[in-house]
Amino acid sequence: MSDLVSIIVPVYNAEKYLNKCLDSIVNQTYSNLKIILINDGSTDNSLSICNDYTNKDGRIIVIDKHNTGAADSRNEGLKKATGKYIMFVDSDDFIDLNIIEKKLTMLVGFDDTIAMCKMGVCFSLDHIQKQEENLLKTAYGNNAIKNSIIYRYFYPTSKNEKLAGSACRMLIPRKIITDNNIKFKNLRFREDAIFCIELLLKTNNVLVLDEALYFYHLNQRSVSRDIRVEHLTEFVNYLICLNDTLLLGNFDQKKQKNILNSQKQMVINIFFRTIFNANLKYHQKIKLLNHYLSKDIFANYKSIEARGTKGEKQLFYLVKTKMYFIINFYYWLKNRCFKRQGFGF
Repeated sequence: MSDLVSIIVPVYNAEKYLNKCLDSIVNQTYSNLKIILINDGSTDNSLSICNDYTNKDGRIIVIDKHNTGAADSRNEGLKKATGKYIMFVDSDDFIDLNIIEKKLTMLVGFDDTIAMCKMGVCFSLDHIQKQEENLLKTAYGNNAIKNSIIYRYFYPTSKNEKLAGSACRMLIPRKIITDNNIKFKNLRFREDAIFCIELLLKTNNVLVLDEALYFYHLNQRSVSRDIRVEHLTEFVNYLICLNDTLLLGNFDQKKQKNILNSQKQMVINIFFRTIFNANLKYHQKIKLLNHYLSKDIFANYKSIEARGTKGEKQLFYLVKTKMYFIINFYYWLKNRCFKRQGFGF
């Protein structure tokens, strides 16, 4: 095996995790790598750390740019990528030292095929837990990719059926990306999942390694982190983009509806958590909610059958029955209790 692999790493204020991330890349057992670090306007020591590694390892290049987000950073990396394969690593994550060698070994004899692995969760720098994903060690053809991978990104039938829609778990033939002009959409939310759908729909086969070889920090992946009222339009854009992408993929209508409904429920719940935690008067909150729920993408949202945890189902029931005053009181009480106990909120 001598194929060049380009590894794209968008970097933003990751000084706490960056050394571990880069060490796991430069020390891979497979060494024919081009490592592309894109500093996305970091305000900490991330750029300095990147430059230190560049001085020590000639395989590394650093792109320094203004802050434009992870999607744009990855697209900049794609422009610089060369070789047969591409892999993405987030700067607060790390990878098994054998991940590339194991995936390339598995891909011998396969063309236009993606290699995937399971993922592990890091609750801290020292506490790692492997995901119990029910992802079989097998080859998936085109129909199985839709039914067994993409569908489970959004509509798992059980906890063990859930899959993280992340490009980072994949080793990708660069030809698939370049031939189909696949890029990350300019979204703040779940641009990774949209990229994965487009990529998988253009792939002949997916091979799966039954090992957790990619490790991400759970505290950095919270759906609700840093979401403010001014970000909510991004969630509407995500749903519209998801709908358009599924239409292009000629999905079964029932499955397409299930995927969209599950994502609508999630987004609506985020709307309520964000708006009712905001420092707004009650009538302002209701006006803002009505503004978003009146969008075409949320037509008939009251017919959606709630899924998820008990709390998520209860919240969605209150949303559908417009018991906004109960939701408002709940978040008011929650905020008050947190402040009394000395926690920020």
